[in-house]
Amino acid sequence: MIRVLISALLIPAISHAQPNLVDTEIHIAASRSNYAAVDSLLKAGEDPNQKGRSSNTALIIAAYSGDPRMVEMLIRAGADLNNQGNNNHTALHAAIHAKSNVCVQLLVEEGANPNLRDSLGFSPLHQAANFGNLRAVRTLLDAGADLESYANGNRTALLLAADIGHTVIVKELLERGANPNVSSVWEQTPLNMSTAHGHTDIVKLLAAAGATE
Repeated sequence: MIRVLISALLIPAISHAQPNLVDTEIHIAASRSNYAAVDSLLKAGEDPNQKGRSSNTALIIAAYSGDPRMVEMLIRAGADLNNQGNNNHTALHAAIHAKSNVCVQLLVEEGANPNLRDSLGFSPLHQAANFGNLRAVRTLLDAGADLESYANGNRTALLLAADIGHTVIVKELLERGANPNVSSVWEQTPLNMSTAHGHTDIVKLLAAAGATE
């Protein structure tokens, strides 16, 4: 691994870096949006796909920071869009966690796979539905995300959104063709979960879509 003397560029980055996430210059620089340092390292031949101690690449770290400029810089340098890091999270998972819809859009436009799942079986769509992020849900579905993909416990994005009470997400998923009668391994359905939690608007949406359980 190439090491370049860029201490002057990295001093502010190192002082605030999270050591559990990064352990090389490029990880540290990416975590602190130090564009000059990352550019210097990449031009010197640093591998953008090397992993830190938590198995995250610089791209995943940049996505967790919600930094579209850094994400784009690393993509242009050949970063693997679908590399899976800590907990099998991809850069897409990280961007959704950071609530950065700009990064989500950039990643899918560049070809990131919207159907890779983390260690709990959560795809980026599951995460977006869970967080109530309508824009990300639409972006992922437009990019080919699987509506009926199961997360841990056979839970689909619709079941997660109905359980939490994200009405706009439920509406979007149903309009896209999500199965209103899906059941988890615990025999949870979108209808019985939304009924139990008093999400009356969601109950109405599900009933209109043909939910019967």
